[in-house]
Amino acid sequence: NITTAKLAEKSLLEAKNSLELATKAGGVGIWDWDIMNDVLSWDQGMYALYGFNQRDFSSVYEAWSIAVHPEDREMANERVIQAIKSGVLNIEFRVIWPDKTVHHIRAHALVIKDSSGGAIRMVGTNWDVTDIHFHREQIEAASLIDSLTNLPNRRLFIDRLQQSLLINQRSNTYGAVLFIDID
Repeated sequence: NITTAKLAEKSLLEAKNSLELATKAGGVGIWDWDIMNDVLSWDQGMYALYGFNQRDFSSVYEAWSIAVHPEDREMANERVIQAIKSGVLNIEFRVIWPDKTVHHIRAHALVIKDSSGGAIRMVGTNWDVTDIHFHREQIEAASLIDSLTNLPNRRLFIDRLQQSLLINQRSNTYGAVLFIDID
């Protein structure tokens, strides 16, 4: 039995080390919320994602609530409450680091329920998707501006024309388009 216990302990330690290495490589933080006792736990990756040191706060929830962007805080809290009912959390929100930079965080979690269907625990992951947002904005801007002339392109013209037509319909007014070829 001692040999079996030692092998199980070794296997568990190897799995733990592999998980820690994988989350570090992927820039993922893991969190665990004991809903029954209202205790939120973060791994070191979570503190790194939020730009904090573990000893900076007396509670993990305090660190999270301070970090979440004020414009996103209410929405994030509502989505967590909804997740307790639905069993799944899938959310994106912004956090403000101590150096005042804004980062976009993606969070996924599952709720563990007891036999009567009551939520007892929520376990999830967070990762920084700031680069994805930055590249998305660059692509969006590039899709509206001609790269050679740095002038608005046809796509932007059509978008603004559609907006103008909608405004004219709502206000029951007319508009005109003037096309001049400066060649």
